[in-house]
Amino acid sequence: NTGTHAENLARWRLRGGVDFDFDASHEIPPGGVLVVVGFDPENDPVRAFAFRDMYGIDATIPLVGPWDDGPLDNLSSRVRLQRPDLPPPGQPGFYPQVTEDEVVYLDQAPWPEAADGDGDSLQRLGPDRFGPLATSWTAASPTPGALRLDYPFFQALAFGPDATAGRGRFEDFDRDGLTNLFEYALGLDPTTPDAPLQPMASIVDGNLTLTYARNTLVTDLTYHVEISTNLIDWTPVEAPVISSANFIEQRRVTIPRINENELFLRLVLSL
Repeated sequence: NTGTHAENLARWRLRGGVDFDFDASHEIPPGGVLVVVGFDPENDPVRAFAFRDMYGIDATIPLVGPWDDGPLDNLSSRVRLQRPDLPPPGQPGFYPQVTEDEVVYLDQAPWPEAADGDGDSLQRLGPDRFGPLATSWTAASPTPGALRLDYPFFQALAFGPDATAGRGRFEDFDRDGLTNLFEYALGLDPTTPDAPLQPMASIVDGNLTLTYARNTLVTDLTYHVEISTNLIDWTPVEAPVISSANFIEQRRVTIPRINENELFLRLVLSL
């Protein structure tokens, strides 16, 4: 903490508990992660390495900083995300700041008290949770830089926080024959008919193959392919990665020609 509690309250009423100005160099892809730290990672590589090592953050996750006015107060503070709006008439150089999201947290119930400086961090339960509500947050071990994608997160990204009808796991919002969960797992768009992109078994050079996409950001599903000759007994088979880009892996199973009249492959997704 820096300063008294009253001084910190006065400071974060202006912009927030910490200040950092994002620019064009801080662009991240959809589903990407960027970590803002209290030091300059470019000019302090030793500290940056130690920070990555402590929290298990690999080199693909950008660190940017330093922030100003921090660190955040353990007692209470504000975290606010703002964007510049268009200049008003007659003021071409003035860009008013519009608040996109914010939270004003406390260190007492109903807020998670375990995040009050004892090691746990305050973590949002999902992107569709309203930031100012205490029920939208929990206390857990710090995980800066962690890529997280589960179905509720995907659901909010794909359909928006207010959509309700047709967005459940086993519903088919775009009516293309694929459930929303299946499209989530394969990196498809549940709002646009794209059934032709689903994995299909085929014969290549006389071998039975199955190629499918796996969304590497997914954290709540397991994927495996199984083979059968009778649709009763199933045996897992390996599905090596053949390409990877933008968090989507292409995996392919190839079954050499064997003396069977019928062979079946299936992709199994397990919650």
